[in-house]
Amino acid sequence: MVEDIEREIGAGGLVAVMGAAGSTGRAALRCMFRRSPGRKVLAVDVSEQLGKIPQIPGWNPAVHRLTSLRQEVKDAAIVVCVTNAIGSILEADDFGPNTVVLDDAQPENVDQSVLTARPDIRVVKCLARIPGLSCPFAMDLFTPDTRDEEVTFTCLAETVLLAAERHPGSYVVGDPTDAQFDHLERVAARHRVTPAEFFSFPSLGAIDLRTRGHVGRSTARST
Repeated sequence: MVEDIEREIGAGGLVAVMGAAGSTGRAALRCMFRRSPGRKVLAVDVSEQLGKIPQIPGWNPAVHRLTSLRQEVKDAAIVVCVTNAIGSILEADDFGPNTVVLDDAQPENVDQSVLTARPDIRVVKCLARIPGLSCPFAMDLFTPDTRDEEVTFTCLAETVLLAAERHPGSYVVGDPTDAQFDHLERVAARHRVTPAEFFSFPSLGAIDLRTRGHVGRSTARST
């Protein structure tokens, strides 16, 4: 999804990862290091956890840096949120101009009220499209007018893929391996599971990152 965002807003900007030392944060960094070793990355976490991050395969201090200082997030064009905080932790003043936030935290790390104070910021949820999915639960991702039944959380998409492949037992416990990354990529292609279009908060639905401000565009499908 970071690559999809960069295709819309332009590549080359700094990508900050909030919660970088956590299991999801480490997995996200490892994916980015594998796919684009030269991408500028700012890994953000509490100071006592930062030592875990340089151990991630692909870490390169020439283009990757560490911080526990929230104010450094202002330098980022894209902010990826994967913390385990119990609520929103980033405020309107924490972002630089025209930042795109990829919020993969539950509960969300960025509250919708931030968009009122900062209409230049866009918030995208980390979601997947599963062709043929018909989920009876809204999961607070959409309103009745913006709902798309084929779009859901990426963690559910991983579970659906493993079920479709009749995978036995557990899958990722701790940090994922390169073989697990590769396997998920192959089976996602086989079952046509992809990152979703850019969906924001439920009341906004799908958004266009090429516009400034939180402009929604209805892509609701009949159900």
